[in-house]
Amino acid sequence: MVLGILHGQSPPASRRLFVLFVATTLAPAIGLVWLGWRMVEQDRALEKQRTQESRDHAADLGAASLERALAEIEERLTSGSGKVSEGVAMVVFGPQGVLDHAGVALPYYPAVPPAPEPSPAVFAPAEALEFQGPGPPAAIRALKELARAKDPAVRGGALVRLARNYRKSGDVPRALAAFRELGALADTRVNGLPAGLLATQGSALLLEALGKHEDLKRQASLLDADLRNGRWRINRAYYELAKEQTRRWLGNGAPDSEERDRLALADAAESVWKEWQAAARAETNTRGRRTVWTRDQSVLVLSRSSPDRLVVSLVGPQFLQSVWLAGLRSLRAAQHVDFALTDAEGRPVLGHPEAPVSRQSVRTASATRLPWTVHAISA
Repeated sequence: MVLGILHGQSPPASRRLFVLFVATTLAPAIGLVWLGWRMVEQDRALEKQRTQESRDHAADLGAASLERALAEIEERLTSGSGKVSEGVAMVVFGPQGVLDHAGVALPYYPAVPPAPEPSPAVFAPAEALEFQGPGPPAAIRALKELARAKDPAVRGGALVRLARNYRKSGDVPRALAAFRELGALADTRVNGLPAGLLATQGSALLLEALGKHEDLKRQASLLDADLRNGRWRINRAYYELAKEQTRRWLGNGAPDSEERDRLALADAAESVWKEWQAAARAETNTRGRRTVWTRDQSVLVLSRSSPDRLVVSLVGPQFLQSVWLAGLRSLRAAQHVDFALTDAEGRPVLGHPEAPVSRQSVRTASATRLPWTVHAISA
């Protein structure tokens, strides 16, 4: 036996003992490892299934929530009563243009009906003094009387002419004072435009001519804020003219996100109004729900039309973000899910739908009858 060990040979009994040891220890260990791996895989599959079910539930919630929100807007559109939702513009059109609006104010409208204007004969004597007679001093005396008229439109027309004559006379302080008084008339239409807008523009142009750059910037900032916030009811051509002036005076470029949202709503309103006009205002009452893609945004247009009246609700990104998405995030079932929307062409409307398909539960527009496809994405 000693010789066997010296020559590197294991005795048969020791070999059997070693094999028995390996069989009784290593095999169970391998079995435990395999069993542990199987348990981990089962846990992963179970967690994946739970995640899928939770995400599917969130997708159903998202689609149902969006349908309810749009149904509420349509109900208000039909009844004409109730508060307009945040981020929604409701506009009433007649054959000549906008009649009324509520909710988000638009920067411009496709058409604005003409307002009653004073007869040119009212200002003819003062203009004769200004252009054919003694000149601005005599015209100023005549216009001061008209500037105290009870009719706001007459006062507005007189103040515009007073500011012009004061400027010709070199009396800048009085010219600016006339514009301030004109601004107090706010929405009164003067020469087809709101008096407040004419006052702000006129003051800025006067300050520009005088080289008063700091005062000009302050006045131009007021004009720019009014345009961005849809303060005035004006058409697109005049909006673009005024915006070009503010860009020249302030040097700012592209609109911010809020202004871009308002512009998209205005574009959609213009599109649907032109279609209504082109259809010769069909003699039937119709309902509509369609999307308009403009300025890289999707706007939903809900409409009710008759031969002499078109009422639209315009639903844009602000509503989807602040009402629909914010409401979903408050639900416990949707707290670990991100949401996105895409249009019929697959363009992103809201959120980030480019996430891997394996992380998404999708409710298509064709299945839900919604304007957009809803994506619920595992966060």
